[in-house]
Amino acid sequence: MWIDDAFKNGTVTFKGSDLRLCSIKQVALDDFDLRLASYRLDDNSIRGTRFSPDSNDPYSLLRRKYTGFNFLLLSFLTLIALVPYVIKALVFSFIGKQESKVLQFGQELIAKEPGLKPIIEAHIIDHMVKFEEHPTWLVVLGGTEPFGILAIVLSILALLIVGVRAFVTFMVSGIREAEERSEHAPAWEDYRLYFLIHQKFLKFGTLFILSLSLYSFIKLLLQPVWLPIG
Repeated sequence: MWIDDAFKNGTVTFKGSDLRLCSIKQVALDDFDLRLASYRLDDNSIRGTRFSPDSNDPYSLLRRKYTGFNFLLLSFLTLIALVPYVIKALVFSFIGKQESKVLQFGQELIAKEPGLKPIIEAHIIDHMVKFEEHPTWLVVLGGTEPFGILAIVLSILALLIVGVRAFVTFMVSGIREAEERSEHAPAWEDYRLYFLIHQKFLKFGTLFILSLSLYSFIKLLLQPVWLPIG
């Protein structure tokens, strides 16, 4: 007998019940009280159904965690993690270009006035910072830092997590919109893949990015800043 056939007349409560081992596929859960119950929605009508705000069933977890706001927050944390490398790329790229112009000017001046060569070399060229060329992506991903290979791997992993999260958020948002318009929960097969991605990868990815961004933020705060005196 279907659950909804047994309780047609009135609101049904399953508080404290564990329905995870029960098949409720296509069961009409209209006006049911599922607060504190354990279950997995699977192609159910949920008009008037009461859910716990912190329900941990697979679909409720996805629709609560994979929102646009949470994605923007994770992207912001990833940006914080990469900020020191981005700043380094921008600052040294600017300084390197300016020094190249000064060096070129000094060489042109020496070509015109060879007698100025000792003075220019002693007071300008010898005091210039030595630069070597690197691809921008290598600097932005931290490849020029000590343990550069590790920094690149961690940076790529962080970007991969953000990319996968963007994909899951986009797919879940479409499922959530259809559910809200129809008051009908999606079939398990419609969101099973996204739940597995969450369980096996993204659940730990958020903690990883949080740790990485915290480390980068503390590292940035500990960097010395040179200010004019007076």
